[in-house]
Amino acid sequence: MTRFAIFILTLLIIGFSSSSCKKILNPSPTDFLDANTFYQKKANLNAALAGVYATLGSSSLYGETYQCYITSGAEDNLVFQGSIGNPKIGYYNETASYNESTRMWANLYAGINRANDVLENINIPKDISDDEKKIVEGETRFLRAYYYFLLTQWFGNVPLRLESSTSPDQANKAFTSSKEIYDFVIAEMEQADALLAGQTADKITNNERVTQTAVEAMLARVCLYAAGEPINDKSKYQDVIKWCNKVISSGLHRLNPDYRQVFKLQLTDQYDNTYRESIWEVGFYVNTAAPETNSGKWVRVGIQSSNDLVGRCDGWIVNHPLAYKTYEGIGLVALTGTTQTITNDVSPDTRRDWNIAPFKYSGGSTTAPPTKTALSATNIWGRFPGKWRREEEIAPHDPTKSPANIPIIRYADVLLMLAEAENEQNHGPTDEAVGYVNQIRDRAYMESTQGKMLINNIVVTNGGSGYTAIPTITISGGGATTNATARAFLNGTSLDRILLSGAGAGYTSLPTVTVSGAGSGATAKAVALTDYHLKPEQYENYDAFRKAIQDERLMEFNGEFLRRQDLKRWGILIPTVKRMAEVARSGDPAMGIAAWKSGSGVPAQAHFVLPGDNISEKDMYLPIPLQEWLYNKLADQNDGFK
Repeated sequence: MTRFAIFILTLLIIGFSSSSCKKILNPSPTDFLDANTFYQKKANLNAALAGVYATLGSSSLYGETYQCYITSGAEDNLVFQGSIGNPKIGYYNETASYNESTRMWANLYAGINRANDVLENINIPKDISDDEKKIVEGETRFLRAYYYFLLTQWFGNVPLRLESSTSPDQANKAFTSSKEIYDFVIAEMEQADALLAGQTADKITNNERVTQTAVEAMLARVCLYAAGEPINDKSKYQDVIKWCNKVISSGLHRLNPDYRQVFKLQLTDQYDNTYRESIWEVGFYVNTAAPETNSGKWVRVGIQSSNDLVGRCDGWIVNHPLAYKTYEGIGLVALTGTTQTITNDVSPDTRRDWNIAPFKYSGGSTTAPPTKTALSATNIWGRFPGKWRREEEIAPHDPTKSPANIPIIRYADVLLMLAEAENEQNHGPTDEAVGYVNQIRDRAYMESTQGKMLINNIVVTNGGSGYTAIPTITISGGGATTNATARAFLNGTSLDRILLSGAGAGYTSLPTVTVSGAGSGATAKAVALTDYHLKPEQYENYDAFRKAIQDERLMEFNGEFLRRQDLKRWGILIPTVKRMAEVARSGDPAMGIAAWKSGSGVPAQAHFVLPGDNISEKDMYLPIPLQEWLYNKLADQNDGFK
């Protein structure tokens, strides 16, 4: 289904969206089609399915709310939009009347109601084959299950509504336990997996449609969450392994060799039918020609800008330095001068400076783009997410909407879920599990295509004597495409230390370090190159490998709206968020993070501290919205919000 087709089909469904209330109206209106009449044609059935899909891209889900309100409050997603006194989910001070969670709840149930309507009327059209009907049923069942998965993730126990709404009396519905919701979601997705056997990823040209491997990948995710807190059904780890292996064995999905390219394709409205790493994503599009105008997502998340030439962005989300410092970095000193203070750093991990922008925009006008002002090595408070950079979009830029798709699940997730499940199942890593993580890291470091960098570890083997000036350091050989550079520092008249000013690139072996001029006898050697492989201590036991996977997920999926729920299922949400506040106040010398201080820029320290000060056990779930209490006499409320 192309984006334009989805839009047209959604237009068709608008006229039908109110028809399910027809039974409670007397006399019957003459300007609406009843379900039996509407569903006579296959085209209208597909239009109704488009209405089920439309829930995903609405402003109350992935189009806005899910990006910057619901999923905020973790290391990669800290909200600082608006007054800190206003309730915010990311500050862990939301209430039952908070607009954004209320909108998401209502939108998800609207999507569920549309799905129920489709399933109830799927046998009416006569111009549809059995195989086509299976596809529609499979997509609809999956989408309904996915919406329930989101509901139970965020709200816990929720009403399980499996019939389309035809009477106000149906508003009164007892809540179903989260465990039962998970069981329902898994059963429905398993049924969808069988129904979608004829809709595989190689048979369609875009990844906005649900395919069989999309169902299987999502089943792995659902089972992984069911195995973690608060459900704690450990038997589900075996199911994670089963579903991940199905995706892998299909041979339909691979890692794109360039991590950044995954998101650049989404920014330029292209589908990757070569690697298909993005298994399922939410489609957005923006076109200045009707009818596609303003069908994109709101540009709340990204590098803050008010300039149309690079694309405006509100910049309502920032990263915590704990996210930035999880990536490997190589500290560099200035090429000239006397200071030994690190003034810049580079990372062999291509994900870091793509996911967390190493610059901010400044200046610019209606005719001139803004300047990219590079951020210094110490300027790590308040860096913006850089995953979807509007400057990569095809101009002209819509002032308020972006066409960039959002991936819901990628092949990289399948590999990391499989590694995690095997560690949990075996209570320790297998060689295969370590290999899955190293596949992710191999792509991140790009060593197979771009070679290695020189780590800031040059050992002075002989200080020499008689140096009357700073000697010249030359780094050569090792197969480099770009030679590393370095500066020497003296202690009296002997060579004391050597620090890198440039890490070089393309190394296949250790280079030679030569000391020349202003003295004699000094020698030095390089002792280490970057290496994407996990270190042995990172997989020496169950706990070490679990931590390695937790860090890898933060680095790989930074800004993809998964972290808060990951922390929750691992049982470390509260201590992690409290640590974020502690680091803002006191820093973390071991990770090279200085405390936030006046002059660190925006957001203010309070934005980093509030989540940790406010979070408590009640924040395992969001409050059930007030509107449910108003209309459902059997509604319950989550602990801490009653």
